Amino acid sequence: MNNEISKLREEIDKIDDDIFALLEKRMECVQNIGKIKALQNSTIYVPERERTILLRLQQKNAKFLSPQAIQAIYQEIFAVSRSLESLEKIAFLGTVGGFAHQALEKRFKVLDHCLAMGSMKAIFEALKFQRVKYALIPLEGQDGIITESIKLLLQSNLKIIAEVFLPIHYCLIGNVGNLQEIKKIYSKSNIFKQCRGFLQSYHLESLQRVSVDTFFEAGSLVSEENNAVAICPEITAKFCNIPVIFKNIEDSYKQERFVIVGDFSTQSTGNDKTSVLIMCENQDKTRNLLKVLDGFNRYKINITTIDSKRIDIDSKMGFYVDFDGHYDDFNIQKLFQENQAQIKWLGSYVKEK
Repeated sequence: MNNEISKLREEIDKIDDDIFALLEKRMECVQNIGKIKALQNSTIYVPERERTILLRLQQKNAKFLSPQAIQAIYQEIFAVSRSLESLEKIAFLGTVGGFAHQALEKRFKVLDHCLAMGSMKAIFEALKFQRVKYALIPLEGQDGIITESIKLLLQSNLKIIAEVFLPIHYCLIGNVGNLQEIKKIYSKSNIFKQCRGFLQSYHLESLQRVSVDTFFEAGSLVSEENNAVAICPEITAKFCNIPVIFKNIEDSYKQERFVIVGDFSTQSTGNDKTSVLIMCENQDKTRNLLKVLDGFNRYKINITTIDSKRIDIDSKMGFYVDFDGHYDDFNIQKLFQENQAQIKWLGSYVKEK
């Protein structure tokens, strides 16, 4: 029995050697592509290309690798590939160790190349003056579509090139051997209430609570104290190199939607989503909206999201809409041609889900 296992392990070692050699060869090709892109001044991050690779591999007759397993493996490969192609800097709203940073890490699998910024206006200026190549901005929160994001997109030539859905989960992190050692809990002031059930269940509700401005600050303080813990996103633990004690400790979780914007548009993949803003005059907005929506029906375009937001541009009401398909698709082009004055294109990109 042991001899049979030894032989199988030897075979696995040989296979691993072959995989390693092929990965090295793949990365060499990637690096050469990066050199060509640099000469042509073209973009490194091409989400539709990654999506095409995943779909092709997931359609193979795999016996052991599920589509989810293939995606997990290749997301890591894509991340290494991007770093070899000299990934440009990416701006995001917030601080390191926060949820926007975690959304970037989810998409790109890296913690560097990320530039934390204090305002949306600063992010769009950084893109305008090419200080960064991409930016991740919040698009949809608990209260619906974020108006400032839409307004800044309308005022620029930037387009949405990808989306990232992020479940908002909190962790208890710290360098403690057991819960009885904990004397102090750090977090942002509003987070303690969101984790009240967990704190009560584990008899932590009576401990000293210290409110801080950022999750990174909480993580930094905990890294220097032996009897303290923090309630933070998981990325805070990773960035500050602190063990995670418990995950998903919030009483209920929500989901936020971020988008990545850039100064180019993506190509169609057959699994795309398009975002637009339908602008309607206030005095007859219902009739104008119904007229545009009739076009969606006639051209068989499936709407997935519609959100009414007042966008202060020429005193018009803006209706945010997501729908299936790509800007370059024939039926969608017909819709745009019929409603040029009313439909403002925000971007077409691969659907995350």
